[in-house]
This record gives sequence, structure tokens and C-alpha cells, in this order.
Amino acid sequence: MNTPNPIIYIAGPITGMIGENKKSFDDAARSIKNLGLIVRNPHEFCHDIPTGSDWDVYMRRCITKLVECSDVVMLPGWKHSHGANLELQIAEGLGITIHYGLEDFHNSVLQERSAV
Repeated sequence: MNTPNPIIYIAGPITGMIGENKKSFDDAARSIKNLGLIVRNPHEFCHDIPTGSDWDVYMRRCITKLVECSDVVMLPGWKHSHGANLELQIAEGLGITIHYGLEDFHNSVLQERSAV
């Protein structure tokens, strides 16, 4: 999170999850916003895509949002998500800072803020 205006992307499993894992994404978004940071939550920016649309329609939208971000937070279960793994590969390739869980992210933010 070394940019002046960090934007944090949330990645994790959605397809096949109860309630599309919306609660986990929303909880993470709220936690990040409480730190005063900008967050990108797929449930928020994909809300207008018609239900039942193909997976790639969602992923194309997600990828356009991801590339604007400085950091990505991987939610539990990401290893079993094709989309989250794709987002991870893109983040790695673009040098986006990756945090494996909210605790890792919060520790990073605290460490960075205490260094200032």
C-alpha cells in the first residue's frame, strides 16, 4: 500500500457460495472503509449486471476495477475460486500488493501508519 491514494480490491469466492458470499465481502468492505480507505467490492460494482449473466461478464468488470487498485485483499476460500485465482495472477503480474486475509491487511496498514 505504497500509493498516495490507495484503492483496495476485495477478491474471494462468489460462485457457488451461499448468498454469493456477499456478507464476507460486505464485512471486509466495511472494515476497510472504517480505516478511511477506498474499497472496490465486486458485489457493489457488479450490482447492475443481470442475474444469470455468464461468468466472464462479471470477470471482465472485475478486472477493469482491479487494475485501478494498489492492493488486493484475498478473502478465505480464494484458493478454490477460479475468479479469485485469476485476480491474484493479474495482481501479481501488475505488482499490486497482495494481502492474504483482512488480518494481514490490517497489520500492514498499522505497520505503515506507525512508520510515518
